[in-house]
Amino acid sequence: MSFTYCNIRLAGYIGMGSPIMHCMVFIARYIDLFALPRTNIYNTSMKLYLLSGSLITLFTLLRRHGPFSKQQQQTTLWHVLLTAAPCLLLACLAHYGGSFKWMEIAWAFSMYLAAFADIPQLVEYDRMETKDRLLTAYLVLCFYFRALYIPHWVLRYFDEGRVDPIATVSGVTQTTIYIFYGLLIVLHHSRRQATRAALDAEVQVDDVSSPGKVPIEEKVAIPVETAPATAV
Repeated sequence: MSFTYCNIRLAGYIGMGSPIMHCMVFIARYIDLFALPRTNIYNTSMKLYLLSGSLITLFTLLRRHGPFSKQQQQTTLWHVLLTAAPCLLLACLAHYGGSFKWMEIAWAFSMYLAAFADIPQLVEYDRMETKDRLLTAYLVLCFYFRALYIPHWVLRYFDEGRVDPIATVSGVTQTTIYIFYGLLIVLHHSRRQATRAALDAEVQVDDVSSPGKVPIEEKVAIPVETAPATAV
């Protein structure tokens, strides 16, 4: 993710709200690193890897593409607030119980926020006239990563006989968002291509319908005759 964001050529097409919300997701999800004793080395190392990776991505992005305009800063702030506030409210209302209730709220908040965290980047990607290949590959891989969780939950249901409602609803919501924006991006891209083709055809028709216009490459150089020298 860090490599993808930092190699996008046009900083104006980076949805800064997405990496910020990804940082919030991993901080809230792995807050148990600072509250509970660490017993599993593998889980602890993976949590630290994801948490540090999201923070490195954000700081590298700010350092490479900053400073951002005031309008972009305000837009990013509104994207984050309008997404994170409802997710936090929903987490306070719908979470699992337990001895560490505030940690359950933080975990539920991370699951809800992760479902909507990529929307700012999808919106900016839709605005791009020429799609960045690296960013395209990144978004496609994100879609498959989340979509493949659905059969994983089905297998867990048959294996364990239970379903995680928060994870399932959040995952299905995120997959649906990717499908919706994917169709929207394809539709807008097709319209842009059709408009561009129509404009090119119109320009060609205008060139053909103007017979008096001589192309530069078809102009013939006319030799200049010089007067003969007179004998003295």
